[in-house]
Formats: sequence, C-alpha cells, structure tokens
Amino acid sequence: MHCVIDRAVRFLCELIPDPAPLPAIAPLVDALNVPGPVVQQLNSLCSGSLQSEGCTAALGQTLTGAIDNLPAQALSDVSSALVPVITALELPRNVAAVVGLNCSSLPLSTACANLLNGLAIQAPAAEQLITNAAAASLVQTNHQVSDFALSTIVPDSLGRATGPAATLRSVTPSVTTFGISGISQTLHDGFVVKSPHVARNRTLAFDSLDAGITLGMRFEASKIANLPPDHLTFGVFGNYTNSDVDFEPDAVLRDFGFRNAGDGNVDSGSGGAYTLLTNGRLYGLVLASGEFGSASVHDSILNARSNFDTGGFASSLIGGIVVPVGAVAKIDFRGSLNYLICRADDFTDSANIQYRDGKLETSSGALSVRLFTAWQRGQTVFRPFVQGGVDERFDYDNEIQVEGVNFSFEEGDTTLFGRVGLDFDVGDYTQAYAAFRADHNEDFDTIAGQIGLTVKLN
Repeated sequence: MHCVIDRAVRFLCELIPDPAPLPAIAPLVDALNVPGPVVQQLNSLCSGSLQSEGCTAALGQTLTGAIDNLPAQALSDVSSALVPVITALELPRNVAAVVGLNCSSLPLSTACANLLNGLAIQAPAAEQLITNAAAASLVQTNHQVSDFALSTIVPDSLGRATGPAATLRSVTPSVTTFGISGISQTLHDGFVVKSPHVARNRTLAFDSLDAGITLGMRFEASKIANLPPDHLTFGVFGNYTNSDVDFEPDAVLRDFGFRNAGDGNVDSGSGGAYTLLTNGRLYGLVLASGEFGSASVHDSILNARSNFDTGGFASSLIGGIVVPVGAVAKIDFRGSLNYLICRADDFTDSANIQYRDGKLETSSGALSVRLFTAWQRGQTVFRPFVQGGVDERFDYDNEIQVEGVNFSFEEGDTTLFGRVGLDFDVGDYTQAYAAFRADHNEDFDTIAGQIGLTVKLN
C-alpha cells in the first residue's frame, strides 16, 4: 500500500512543473540548476526587493554552493582552480549578502570575481600566516642565541693594546647560565599568491607581536679538546614564545566593506644546542633547534575557528673574522648559511573546511659587518656595537592545501637588517647585553628588542 502511495506522489510531482524563478534572477538560478524548493524560497525572499538582505544573502549562499554548475564563460575572472574552495565555504549571512548583492547577474562581473577570489584566498592565508608566525618565533630565538654566543668573542691578542682596548676580553668561565628576553613586532603587507593564479594576488596583511624568554647553559670545553682556554664552547637552551597575530583584510575585501579579518595565537616552545670554536680572531658557530607549538585561529570574515599543532627545525652555520680598526675599535665580518622548516598538522576548522600539508621551508645566506669598541669604568666593561647586513633566500616554499586545492605563497627574497646595542661585563661573574634589531623586506618590516644576562656558576 505504501509503495503505491509513493509511486502516486512521484507521478504527481512529475506532472507539476518546477516553479519559475523571478525574471530578475532567472538567468543565474537557471544556470546554477537550482532545485525547485530553493527556487520557491528565492522567489519568496526576493519578491519584494532584490536589494533586501534576505534576498541577497540567499542568492549569495546559493551561488557559492552551486558555482561549480556554472559554465566557464559565466565564471568571468573567477579562478576555476578556486571553485572547490568557494563551493565549500559556508558563508555567514552578512558575507553571503555582500556576495548576493554583487553577483546576481551572468556572466559574473569583475567585481564579483574579485570578491569570490578574495574570499577563497582568505581561508588558506589566515591559517598559513599562523604557521609562518611559529616559524618566525623559532628564527627569532636562534638569532638571539647566536648573537649572544658571538658577543663573547673578543680577541685577547688585540685586546692587550694600550688604552681602552686593553679591556676587550672574553668572559667564558667553565659553566655559566644565561637568560635572554626578547619582544618583536612584525608588520606584513601580505604574501603574494603564487598559485593558483588570480587577478588580485595578494593575501590579507597581518601584524604579529612576539614575546619570549630563553634560558640556557654554556660550557667551556676547551680543556676536553686540548685547546687553549676560551677556544671551544658548548651551549644548550630552551625557549618559550607567545605570538599574537592580527589579520587585516586585503585591498579587495576592504573595498567591499570588510574591516576585521580575524586574529590568531601561537604558544611555542623550542630547544636546541650550539658549538662555538674560536681563537679570538677567527670563529665558527653551529646551531640547531627544534620547535613545537599550539596554534588557534579565528577567521572573522568566514566566522571559522581552528586549533592545530605546529612543529619545526632550524639550523645555522656561521663563520667570521674579527679585525682591528685603529687603536680602540674592531670589525666583525660575518657570514652564515641558514635552513628552516615548519609544518602544521592537518585539521578541519569549525566551518568544515579541510586543511592539509601546511609547510614553510626556506634556505638562505647572510652577510653582515659588526663594528664595536670598549671602555672600562671600575669593574665594568662596556662594549657598544652597531651591525648591518643582508639576508638572501636561496629557496622558499610556503604552501598549504585547502579542500584539495594547493595554495603556494611567496614574499621578497632579500632582507636588510641592522642591529645596535651594548654588551657589558660586571666583574668576573656577570655579563649582559641589550640590543635593538630592525629587518626590512619589500613585504614586511620587523622591529625587535632583546636583553640578555649571563651568570657564572663556578
């Protein structure tokens, strides 16, 4: 009996044609192949005014959910590679209303295409920026530790000149503890979208505030290797850094009235070790560290939240020479080779968008010059310094997969940096330093402050 009734209902439904959409939305609705119940809902919401929020929100949600039904000529400048991501977006009502207001006719306008492309890029960019923030905290820690380790190199042979130069020396007891506290702020214009290709190809901008502390121990190991004192040093360290990141909409989304793109946070820890070999004039430093972090992201435009873990590894090989300049000053010529990789775990955010294979991997080389001098007041030795250099990337991979679409980002390869500060020794038991560092790239600027303290244990 039930089977007979079901067949009868299906027969009657076949006799009743699908409702015709309103003339104003008919081309879009027909091209999207929208089912009858949705057409009825659109007709009801849009019968009064096509500009009402109810109508535009429904049109926006309908378009993004079925945009893969549109023929290529109707997509206009919408990137076909981004269609799977656009289809997966569960747009909040206010965002869907903006889409419906700007995307109600075919072919889709350039403004509509820019909007849809921008929304599709928003998802991977917001998540990948946090992975980059975790990597940046690891790099900052390594910079702090290497700067600290190399600040102790002062050639005895040069330091025994007359006057203030006689105070230039290395404080390297057999075992010391050290602590470094650092804070930095990065202002980034956003990454360039390398792939997939879109007409407006820059991601949202972001500001990152990083604050951390590093604790470690340093061991004078020259005797073990039958070397003169202060020639061989080992160090181990651990770091905690908190990074707060604020997202800013890109130019396209700002044009459509979006002002707040969201924020993120990373709590990361790292640990590592270094070896320093020097004769007071020539030196070599090898440093390596690993990172593990917990990240959270709030995407205000897509109203999505996510939590995931990060992990990374960084290493540096640094070499240089210290030479005299006049009677009281020295110059440190320094070069380095650097490697960094940071990965994010796979995850699905609260809007049910899937993220896979988030990774940042880079290799680079740097050259710098550091000028310093010294003077002594009582038991305290002061060594002011100024440093400048350039870092050049050899290779850069910044990528993530979203809903099966591979996204790749890039930024400028050349970074100029400068550093100014003061090292000082207080008696035979304490060494400290304070410094400021600034980095400039065509895509970002970073300012960092650092303070460090070393205390002799024996």
